Amino acid sequence: MTTVWITAGLGVQDTSTPEPEDLSAFITAGVGASELPHTGYRLYIGLGGLEGVDFDAEPDAVIPAGQSVNKFLGCDFEASSRYVLVLRPVINGLETPDISCRFEFEIDANGQWLGVRPGAVEAFDTETLSSGQVRLFWTYRTPDGAATPEDFCVYHASNPQISPGSPQAVVSYEQDGVYSCTLSLIGGQTYFFAVTARDACGVESHLSQIIGPVLADASIPLQPQVVLTTIY
Repeated sequence: MTTVWITAGLGVQDTSTPEPEDLSAFITAGVGASELPHTGYRLYIGLGGLEGVDFDAEPDAVIPAGQSVNKFLGCDFEASSRYVLVLRPVINGLETPDISCRFEFEIDANGQWLGVRPGAVEAFDTETLSSGQVRLFWTYRTPDGAATPEDFCVYHASNPQISPGSPQAVVSYEQDGVYSCTLSLIGGQTYFFAVTARDACGVESHLSQIIGPVLADASIPLQPQVVLTTIY
């Protein structure tokens, strides 16, 4: 059986005794990937996104192959912060540069896991109507592999500092597509608007783009009616 070793910083070589310190991965001719001596994973935790992971540092945990559950105690996750967990496979005792999977999560202000957020709404916009009414409309597409939301939370305020939690209106989710909501506001005042998607557990997506200031102008006349007349 021929064993082809791919070594870090060296060319491909045919040998049965590669230098362990140079070995990063290997492929065995005629043997499936599931039969390779996969010994487990090394887990790294970074603050923020993938760019916050230091792969040159010691891993936060070593998970043996076949172990599907691993508990992490004393990680001191900071409140109101976002983290990413990254698994790198270990083959023949050496870590590969590949990423098996990654998971991003958020910690709320109380230090608890927020849960998996729904995807954010898209193409959010507004339209000013008459008598202080403003129509909001947006599009929602459920991300691949994610659950559909329960509803949408509509927010408006007199300034752009909108915080999710107590929506001024709620629109039920029916299916992916275009949604709209008409709000009756105080004519002549300006408002800022935003929308989130919310799941059945009450976890909301990130805010949509905040639009404003929008003038709810009660002096705007009704929309004209177009009448077509044939002229001879």
